[in-house]
Amino acid sequence: MNTLQSKSLPGTVESVSSGGNRRGYAHTPSTTRHAVRSIQRRAHAVSTEFARLCQRLEWLELDQVPSLAESLVGHIQSFLRDYATQWTKAESDLQPQSSLGRQHRVIQQICERLMDVCSQENPEDPACDSTRLVVQVVTALGHAFTKLVDLMLSREIKVVVRVLEEPGLEEDVSSAVSHLTALGVDGGHICRLIARLGGVRALLGLCLEPRLRQVRVASLRALATVCCVVEGIIELDKAGGIEVVSEVLCDLECTEEERSEAAGVLAQVTSPWVENNHHFTALHTHIRAIVTALTGLAEATRSAEIFLLASAALANLTFLDGGCVEAMRTAGTARVLLGAAKRNPNLSVFTKDQIATVLANLAGSKGATEEVVTYGGVSILVGLLNTRPAPTNRLPEVATAERIQQKSAIALSRLCGEADIAKQVANLGGAERLVQLCKDEGERNHSDAVLVACLAALRKMASSLGSEELRGMNATELVEPRLLDSFLIYSSRQESYV
Repeated sequence: MNTLQSKSLPGTVESVSSGGNRRGYAHTPSTTRHAVRSIQRRAHAVSTEFARLCQRLEWLELDQVPSLAESLVGHIQSFLRDYATQWTKAESDLQPQSSLGRQHRVIQQICERLMDVCSQENPEDPACDSTRLVVQVVTALGHAFTKLVDLMLSREIKVVVRVLEEPGLEEDVSSAVSHLTALGVDGGHICRLIARLGGVRALLGLCLEPRLRQVRVASLRALATVCCVVEGIIELDKAGGIEVVSEVLCDLECTEEERSEAAGVLAQVTSPWVENNHHFTALHTHIRAIVTALTGLAEATRSAEIFLLASAALANLTFLDGGCVEAMRTAGTARVLLGAAKRNPNLSVFTKDQIATVLANLAGSKGATEEVVTYGGVSILVGLLNTRPAPTNRLPEVATAERIQQKSAIALSRLCGEADIAKQVANLGGAERLVQLCKDEGERNHSDAVLVACLAALRKMASSLGSEELRGMNATELVEPRLLDSFLIYSSRQESYV
């Protein structure tokens, strides 16, 4: 799950060379990685100066503006000089006819304009035209500097992408993929640039190249890294990425490692956490084969991490494609996931989250309910209701434990429309646990989302069994008033909704 959840911290980048003739320095993917880090570090220093100047403007401490503007311009000039001399051939890229050269000239003009404006009379008067002009010039300089940095970063990233587009020796391609992955884990903005410059399409091409079979695992891992942003996901879809990933995942001659990395790509690109995520046109065509392959991978693996990747991809697919539930019935997905939960009660909280998600979405389908119940889903769901974050857990684990409680309650609510299932839940202690989660906000980590799900499950049980069955559990105020009234009684937010 490293690809899905973590970002590396940018390290301190040393000068590539401590001296000597820089013009003889070869521009390779390795030096590109150093160049990108160096540009980012220097750009951050300039951004700090921007922030200081903008803060003084916002606070109307206008007497400090001229000196801060001079400091900002000095940092920008130093940034441009460093770029022109630090990396090979950068001087030629700053020639007037190049895009970098043109943007360099724009920056210089705006810097001169900023110094002219700050030298005008009465800059301390917030109502005067010169103050408003300073704000406009600083804003224009900020936009121009951002564009310049993007052009510089793009120039460096293209070096790596070009190696992937025209693959030569396996060793060189492998190195380029490794460096592209390292760049991608630095953050979403770099991933957007990589996608824009053809990196996703190039990586997909490597996955299909028989000559470079040894690079396939690393290429899939790089894809999962770059596709943490919607721009990368869109590029993957445009380039037929779903078909490529599906081909690897469904090919039983591929190694488990290759298939698990393909599952990781699917889990990433279908993640509900990616903002404005993309709808895949090709997903419906391949859904049956993908679900079958993911279920088989989850059943066969002995690796907890691979099982997590496969179950995460399955869980995400239940939100995206209407044919996924039927495909899971055919593939026996519920049987596999429930079997794993029975065999290993110490599954990680993240794996339990994926299982609870799949069961909740299967329980919402009339045809899949029977399979969930047949393979012991009721007892598993009641067990998942008892998930609690440990005192030492970090925020991600605590939030995941809340989701497990919520999704388990949702699944039980959907199953308890049948009186015999509701009775089974009550006999297993599920009703008592639901009451506890409603009344003891500490048990649900003060989550109102869990409260609503538990109230809905109790009311469905009361509807199936009758309120008398729950009266002995002191649950009257949870099932008899209006849902909103019950919610207001036990909500962790003491607000007035009137």
